[in-house]
Amino acid sequence: MENKGRKLTFGQRMGFEPINNKILVDNLSQRLRGDLYNFYYKYVFKPWELLSSPEKYLPENRNAYELLTSIHERMWEHYYGIALDEMPRYEYDYLKNVKDTIHSLQTPWYRVYQFFEDLIYWSTQYKFKDLIDDGFFQELENILVRNNSGYRFYKGQFIPITNPEEVNELKRMQQSTLDLELNNVKSHFEVALHMLSDKDNPDYRNSIKESISMVEAVVRLINPKENTLGQALKKLEDHMHINPQLKEGFTKIYAYTNSKEGIRHAMMEEKEIFMEDARYMLISCSAFTNYLIEKARKEGILGGE
Repeated sequence: MENKGRKLTFGQRMGFEPINNKILVDNLSQRLRGDLYNFYYKYVFKPWELLSSPEKYLPENRNAYELLTSIHERMWEHYYGIALDEMPRYEYDYLKNVKDTIHSLQTPWYRVYQFFEDLIYWSTQYKFKDLIDDGFFQELENILVRNNSGYRFYKGQFIPITNPEEVNELKRMQQSTLDLELNNVKSHFEVALHMLSDKDNPDYRNSIKESISMVEAVVRLINPKENTLGQALKKLEDHMHINPQLKEGFTKIYAYTNSKEGIRHAMMEEKEIFMEDARYMLISCSAFTNYLIEKARKEGILGGE
């Protein structure tokens, strides 16, 4: 039975055990590791084990078994970085390596998330749809939510977003740029997201730059003859009502990002840029761009590039 949100235990209700409300940003709790391991066991290992059994190893099942075997081979080769001739012959011996990876506190927390990113990547490459269906991703989402993970899985990556509304803002951005074929806006968004989410080599400085460029890209689409937010907002205002205070606020914020003393220049000159800086700019610029797209879409100003 699905359990999206666990109830408090007897010990927690009585005050004998702590209630953990801490958002897990740079670590994994033992409970989260356990849930992720059980998730792998249920969705990936168990089908592989069953399909290898004599009673299940039938012609109609061999393709699925071979696909799962190929996925595990790619994981062994690329994630573990071990020669294929050293890969365990039996499924349970392979499972021991996976359990050590996910469940053991000896494995750095980010390597666990990397394991699932790679697993899903190879499953997508081999088009193993039984693994990467909606139920698979929904269960992964449930695990992250109920364990207070500071990450959500989106577009093949774990992204450092801790607020559901923020996740939805990013999803809206992705969907609207797809629906309206706003390829340039979409490109800046995806590059900013990738630079923020790359756990091996994050580039927060250029992620911020791409987030601001995303706003500029939609501004140019709204008013190709001008390259300023003020003119784009004026064009929208000519077609529909925009609250004057809101318009003034947007204009000032955007002007600040581009002035000599503003966010773009100040952050580009900082010696060190942090994840929270890049995250704030990505969320804020996505929300701002979503607002501009929605206003322009209603007036038929945006319909593709």
